[in-house]
Amino acid sequence: MIAFKPKQKLLTIEAGASWRQVQELIDPYGLLVKIMQSYADFSIGGSLSVNVHGRYFGEGPIILSVEEFKIVLADGSVVVASPKENQDIFYGAIGGYGGLGVITEVTLCLADNVKVKRVNEVMPISEYYRYFSQHIRSDKTAIFHNAIIYPPDFKKVRSVTFEQTQEPVTIASRLRPLVKPTFWQKQKPKIIASSAFGKELRKLHDYVDYARRPVM
Repeated sequence: MIAFKPKQKLLTIEAGASWRQVQELIDPYGLLVKIMQSYADFSIGGSLSVNVHGRYFGEGPIILSVEEFKIVLADGSVVVASPKENQDIFYGAIGGYGGLGVITEVTLCLADNVKVKRVNEVMPISEYYRYFSQHIRSDKTAIFHNAIIYPPDFKKVRSVTFEQTQEPVTIASRLRPLVKPTFWQKQKPKIIASSAFGKELRKLHDYVDYARRPVM
């Protein structure tokens, strides 16, 4: 960490840090990462280099949460770039796969942490656009959203939304414990991908898991 301003919701940190390290730092202050991908073991610099997005509803790609960054260019010069300063470098380097230089530190805009409840609905894929337009797009409580399309025929989709709520939490841990994956967790993707049985097993697993409406 280089600088942390909880009241201003700003964090300046080395680009080699992981999102998990950011989460561990800001969580005690009731803050969360504004935009990141679904997994926390990526580096911040790596995420910037591809301009990642996440499940954050209406937030767009990571560039929209970056206040500024420092970058070392090919000639060795160090440049501070932002939407207002050195704009060409700022917009070229984010999503630039390291082609313009090496990003060394980043100032991120953070957001307030809130309680969310997972809700979902399965439907024919032909109905998803209408459902999303009518029920999700205008939902001011929607924080995260994604859709799971089920193989092998890709005719069913599960709409998954995490809505802001005031209900009591059902998952007490604020961050997932750092544990090694089990043998089953390692094998599950292979089993699902390798056969029609595996794909049906995935549907059964989701049917059981998504019957719950956890609050976290």
